Amino acid sequence: MFWKKNVYKWISVVVIFLMIVTSVLYIIDPVNIYGSKIIKGLNHYKIKENLFFDISKPYQYEKLKPKEVIIGSSRVYVGLNPFQNDDMYNFGQSSMSLRDLEKYVDFILKTHKPEKIYIGLDFFQFSKQNFYLHREGFSIDRLNEIEKYSDTPIMYYLKFKENMPFIHYVLDTVKYSWKNKELISCYQRGADFNRGESSDINTSEYYHFINSFVKQYSEWQYEPNSIPSLKRIITKLTTNNVEIVVFFNPISIDLLLALDITGKIEEFYYIKEKVAEFTSFYDFNYANSITENRNNFYDASHYNMKTGNIIFCNMYGTVENENVVLKCTKNNINEIILKEIEKYNDWKIANYDYYMYLKRKIVNKKQVKEKELYDFIGF
Repeated sequence: MFWKKNVYKWISVVVIFLMIVTSVLYIIDPVNIYGSKIIKGLNHYKIKENLFFDISKPYQYEKLKPKEVIIGSSRVYVGLNPFQNDDMYNFGQSSMSLRDLEKYVDFILKTHKPEKIYIGLDFFQFSKQNFYLHREGFSIDRLNEIEKYSDTPIMYYLKFKENMPFIHYVLDTVKYSWKNKELISCYQRGADFNRGESSDINTSEYYHFINSFVKQYSEWQYEPNSIPSLKRIITKLTTNNVEIVVFFNPISIDLLLALDITGKIEEFYYIKEKVAEFTSFYDFNYANSITENRNNFYDASHYNMKTGNIIFCNMYGTVENENVVLKCTKNNINEIILKEIEKYNDWKIANYDYYMYLKRKIVNKKQVKEKELYDFIGF
């Protein structure tokens, strides 16, 4: 009898302990897997969430089942506010390759077919390095499990299993939420509001991206399989009667300049020509009022949500402002490319001293120090 009581006692202790752990994980939800209610000062500042988007976002999508989806690289989840309407989700991932994008589209179609999807494209998605990139957290098995057990009680077990390794982030989440009570939640509906709604340019990051992109552009090689992969994505969505909006994300004029100096800008024009063969798209990535205004960016690579609102307005509208966007089709792409070349060359002539200064730095393989370009870019 004594042993029986002790067994029951220890079983009760274990059960109570698991209930407490489960409750804490559910309430704090350190990487936003459950999608628990946001309590300001307790769990709103999920400081580590961006490291585990491959884990959290599929669960968020399965729970929210939105009508509209935004998908693409980190430029998408930093710059595009999913609160454009009441039923939109931002599925952006850092350095999202077209191979992973295709798998996520398969998951989206099987789990919950949206009415509309926005696909944000970047130059790097067409490179060999990015195309064969394997992110640490990406898992086909996870996507298959979520798809298989969607809307079943087993989803709670899956979320608990995924959340357990992050229990050590609970205290960090509470601490940062308490210290940053005046700030909005870091991430909402998959978007990074911490960076996206910042009104200041992160100057150190701005210079970091100029230097890192020079190196990456120099090593960039075109991947022939990237275009067929994108074409399959478009075909799958079209077959499933999902409305598609394709666009090229803007980057700062400084990165377009680096693209030119490293000899890769012609490759970018070629990619746009190939994409236009099978789908129309909005192009925001050329010398225009967005890319030339550095205040439109959080850093050289990521535009802010104020700029994202301009992007949405031009994609929603029937008339596009060619100093913001150019609508590309297979019938006008050659004309568009010539127009983009002309606009960029006009900017380069007007900023020729800057062009020559940066070119000498790049040719001599020297990094640009912070504030070194003050006379040219203003910081």
